[in-house]
Amino acid sequence: MNSVSIGLLLPNSTVTPMGKDFEKGLKKALHDLQDSWEIEIIPEFIAEGSRDKADQAINKCLSYHDVDVVSGILSNKVIGALSDKMEKSNKAFLFSNMGEYVPDMNLISPSVYLNSTNVWQHVWALGNWGVKEFGPKGMFVSGLYDAGYSFAMMLQMGMKAGSDQATMPFAVAPVPSPGAAADVAAVFQHIETFAPDFVFAAFCGDEAALFLEEYIKRGYHKRIPLLGLPLLIQPFTGAAEECVVYSAFTAAAEDQAEPDSARPEDFADKQFFNLGYESGLLLKEALKKGEPKKIKNSLAEVTIRSSRGSLSALAGKQGSASRIFLIKNTLGINGELSREVQGELETIFIDDPKLKEILALPSSGWFNPYPAV
Repeated sequence: MNSVSIGLLLPNSTVTPMGKDFEKGLKKALHDLQDSWEIEIIPEFIAEGSRDKADQAINKCLSYHDVDVVSGILSNKVIGALSDKMEKSNKAFLFSNMGEYVPDMNLISPSVYLNSTNVWQHVWALGNWGVKEFGPKGMFVSGLYDAGYSFAMMLQMGMKAGSDQATMPFAVAPVPSPGAAADVAAVFQHIETFAPDFVFAAFCGDEAALFLEEYIKRGYHKRIPLLGLPLLIQPFTGAAEECVVYSAFTAAAEDQAEPDSARPEDFADKQFFNLGYESGLLLKEALKKGEPKKIKNSLAEVTIRSSRGSLSALAGKQGSASRIFLIKNTLGINGELSREVQGELETIFIDDPKLKEILALPSSGWFNPYPAV
């Protein structure tokens, strides 16, 4: 019987069980290989997913466990920082994330594989649509941890592409005490002052729930359109009044104009399970092509189908073969949540010259994947 060992880098999160969900998804995808393959999965916990923790875990996977593949969840920033090391090891690496950072292909080796929801594209697309639909003043509000990624940059880029008159005031909730949620209510005085045409909110977990509750309580949901990532509504259990939140969803480029085969509600509610499941499918198809030592090359050749459509793990193709669709999320009084595909949005791709210019500039931010805190 063939055998393969997979080292799994799993970050912790106080927001969502991302590591546990990812591992469950990966195992489900590989389950039907158990009759013909002996599969060893070795979890390595990397706390918040920092560069140092990831580096230590990769060293252990390669030297002590001698795995055939290293997978799991890492931010694009960490993948870029450790890419040279991965390349020299001659092992297969397949990582997943939400795409909180735009991947810099000058730093990420072509032989390091990536499976991402590329939310950086979502944010650009929503900003671009927002100024065209509602007006040029779009406001960015977030918690401290949510502000440390590419969200604000991509929102501003999308808005500027939609209107030369676009402006983006912003507000960040004060730093929380250890173990406590940020003072989300503090951003509302700034919303009142700036009176934006729309708001993009980057909150998740308890802070997202607090923000939505306050947004509705103050009546802003009736007069200021609200945009955000799917995690903004993930903790939703019921609203005082019906509220609409606009988000986005990725479907493969060759799928239909309205992605009937792609289910945005499935992916939004189980993002990390689905990322794990997709990664498992990619590994399964690569294993079908031969022995474990060939996985590094086989991953370049495989394509799988998921709830997002047709996917490849080639890092250089991230966001280059996708279509972004606008989702209208209606939050109901009794806990009902409905999602409707509103149509396709204009977006930006990884080879866009303006994006390359920005990636060439010095930058700083969190190394941890969103929302590993």
